[in-house]
Amino acid sequence: MKNNFSKPHGRHPGPSQLIRDPWLFLPIIKILNVFIFISILFIASPIYAKSHIVKTDNVPGGIVIKSIPRSSKAYFNKHRVMILKKRWRYWAIVGIPLTMKPGKHYLLAVYRNKRKLIPIKIRHKQYPFTRLTVRNSGFIPTKDFIKRLSRENTTTHKAFEHWSNKNNVDLNFIMPVQGRISSQFGVHRLMNYSRSSQHRGIDIAAKTGTPIRAPAYGTVIKTGRYVLLGNTIFIDHGQNLITVYAHLSKILVKANQHVKRGQIIGRVGSTGRSTGPHLHWGVNLNNTRVNPLLFI
Repeated sequence: MKNNFSKPHGRHPGPSQLIRDPWLFLPIIKILNVFIFISILFIASPIYAKSHIVKTDNVPGGIVIKSIPRSSKAYFNKHRVMILKKRWRYWAIVGIPLTMKPGKHYLLAVYRNKRKLIPIKIRHKQYPFTRLTVRNSGFIPTKDFIKRLSRENTTTHKAFEHWSNKNNVDLNFIMPVQGRISSQFGVHRLMNYSRSSQHRGIDIAAKTGTPIRAPAYGTVIKTGRYVLLGNTIFIDHGQNLITVYAHLSKILVKANQHVKRGQIIGRVGSTGRSTGPHLHWGVNLNNTRVNPLLFI
């Protein structure tokens, strides 16, 4: 009796022979299985999952992403940390303070009455120095001025501490304004020949009146006019991801207003302590100012 499943010889099998000899499909099936298996491993891998969240840089002012147990709350430097679910895993999105020293630090994950310390290694980064000359340099602050400045600092700190529970935080940011980056994040600034603090945002130079757009969906939590920041907007994007827009000529939104990605929220100006028309754009994560360009 002829064996219909005997191995063929000679020419490559045609369609009719593939139907008569089903075993010829086995190599194709094996290759497909291997391809599917590798694809699943790739998609579920930490590198792939992280790349679909936000850019990372484990330096002061950067962002680190760590996998954490399910149903956890996470804390770093005594501040609560954003947690997102991506690709069936849970990730802590950790902002690193500009003042943090290089070395090993720990993320605290709390879950099911248990505590787990997850190590985070911080690399050294040397930020450059730049010199600025600001008008009214001979101004001597009065007691009333100092009191006002103290009140405003309390107000801005409270805005940066704001926390709202939101599972699907939109991290797909766009640039808020078109222009030249005139001052990078983290630079040490010499203000009128005296050393000032590090720059906790980026400055984007643009003409007065240039539209400023929301980089992602969020809710305006505060607007105001401040001594140093001038006309300013604070937007909450969820889980203590706060963006700030300073030195505006006009504010076009109000507190508690929801904004969409690309919506015009204000216009470029030079109010407050400013060297010329530009937007100061800052990003806050777990009460820490981080490099905004990591979200672009």
